[in-house]
Amino acid sequence: MNNKIKITAAAVAAAAAVGAGALVFNINKDGNDTPTVTVSQDITEAPTPPPTTEFVLPDDWSKNVDYVPSSHGITPKAKAMSKVNADYIAWMKIDGTPVDNPILLDPGEIQANDMYHGIENAGEIYYYLYRNLNKDYEFAGTVFMDYRNVLNSYFDEQSENLILHGHDMLNETMFGSFRRYRNEPGFYDKASYLELESKYGKKDYVIFAYLPTKGEYVEDGFNYWDMCELDTKKDFDAYVKNCKDGSLLDTGIDVQFGDKLITMSTCFNDQADMRFIVVARSLREGEKISDVSSIAHTKEWLDAQKAKAEAEAASKAQAEAEAASKAQAESPDA
Repeated sequence: MNNKIKITAAAVAAAAAVGAGALVFNINKDGNDTPTVTVSQDITEAPTPPPTTEFVLPDDWSKNVDYVPSSHGITPKAKAMSKVNADYIAWMKIDGTPVDNPILLDPGEIQANDMYHGIENAGEIYYYLYRNLNKDYEFAGTVFMDYRNVLNSYFDEQSENLILHGHDMLNETMFGSFRRYRNEPGFYDKASYLELESKYGKKDYVIFAYLPTKGEYVEDGFNYWDMCELDTKKDFDAYVKNCKDGSLLDTGIDVQFGDKLITMSTCFNDQADMRFIVVARSLREGEKISDVSSIAHTKEWLDAQKAKAEAEAASKAQAEAEAASKAQAESPDA
């Protein structure tokens, strides 16, 4: 898909009071809300006689069926959250940060007859920039996904790059904690994995880059917010290269065409034309959260780490040898 438009990334300025409290979401489930559906149909044709041979599913039957780990078609959490707001699309969590938020799907340009979002908001985009889960005004807004993104039960059909926007709040709610990636050495090691639970199931990601970048449209520029669908290897590789080249830390994470990406965008140092983005890729088979040894890294990075370790070991051995030689020379028995 190619759904590019020339827009400016959502402005998400840091302006919340330092003492403001974090949002808390409570989901109450009674366990007895399974819907019952009765279907009746008028027969207008003669009933088809039963087959005389055993029916066999075609080999490609699974391609036409949405598999979801829930008898409701969506997860219990998604069912409960959808009752609160029909724009609920997923829940995200990043261990080591306060990020533990619902994600709402931006409705895009609101139509004049859209009663759900209010006909008075016709034409508005970034609807949840200053609205909370209940659609009431709140400066902190809600983390929201680009309306052009696809996130359904088919992982292969998911957009190559899910774009999420969130405010850079001073109390570290929404995406306010992201400034710690650039301000605190070692923070990445404590907060390098992302859990995304969509309506249909859970998928884990590993963060591979974080960087400041322009937030205004530039012809042929790195307009990341306009790059949901990276359908070709050329476009995908170019996007990943831009992220890695600008990253404030070389994580060494291997990223290949076929991986799914999540780009989380917030503001950068109150500069109107700048954004700070944190980018993650989906975990592959065999990779596990919090097990760095299971995560695929590039050969170049692994070679560099090996060379660094060898150099440190050689330097340590030399220092120990020099200390031993000095001690021997200063010994009374020398």
